[in-house]
Amino acid sequence: MTVKGIGIYCADTAASVAFYQHYLGARVAGKAGDVTTLELDGGGVVELIQLSAEDAKAPIPDCDDGREGFWHIGVRVKDVAPLAAELHQAGVGFFIEPVFNPIAKVWCAFFYDPDGTVIELVGGDQEYSQVFDAAAAARRRAVPLGSAALFEHVAFTTGDWPTCRVRWEAAGYTVIGTLDLSEGDERGMLLYYLGDDRGLIVEVFTYTVQTNPPLDPAVRRGFAGILADEPTRSQLPLSPAGRLADGRTRYFDDAGLAVIDAR
Repeated sequence: MTVKGIGIYCADTAASVAFYQHYLGARVAGKAGDVTTLELDGGGVVELIQLSAEDAKAPIPDCDDGREGFWHIGVRVKDVAPLAAELHQAGVGFFIEPVFNPIAKVWCAFFYDPDGTVIELVGGDQEYSQVFDAAAAARRRAVPLGSAALFEHVAFTTGDWPTCRVRWEAAGYTVIGTLDLSEGDERGMLLYYLGDDRGLIVEVFTYTVQTNPPLDPAVRRGFAGILADEPTRSQLPLSPAGRLADGRTRYFDDAGLAVIDAR
């Protein structure tokens, strides 16, 4: 299974397209019914799924990085400060203001798209606390940055890393390395990075404290699901939990992470 991007439930697709084009250099790759597909540098895609007028009135869920399930997408940029300043000037909200991470040795910032999906800006070549796959880490750093943002990773939170690791390794992923942020986070934050050399990096957040329950699968605002090739219950495993308007199945694992078949 290869992660190709994410799907997002949108209240206003046109506004979201303009947002991703302007700030992240996205390109419209196609449109089918209520789904508009955007491509970003790095090969990642964002599918914007237009909500019905009624569903578009639903409130945007609060952001909680300690909640099991999807957390954010990450994009690499040459310099965080100019883009962050432009976002601030436009009134875009931030979950975490620009800050230098002395452990990862990168600048980062976390802001919201029009539907509350969190996007991380990463400036620089990240260091790991521990490297498990030096070749994969080198390949990650070697990906060139163009003029636009490079879609690099999808992040989620789990309360059961050992089980999560077994499942993702069964899906063809290996652990690249870790980032230990426990010293600066009272929750004992430890990040794991997984890759398969084909799709996006998967960044997994773990804590020494108990994680919060995932969002109700019925929530239809913001994140809709990770886009992946042929997700199957035998790999993660996944259980079907409803369909999108275009007929694709929306799956969930037992920790509340949603997955959608990539087009």
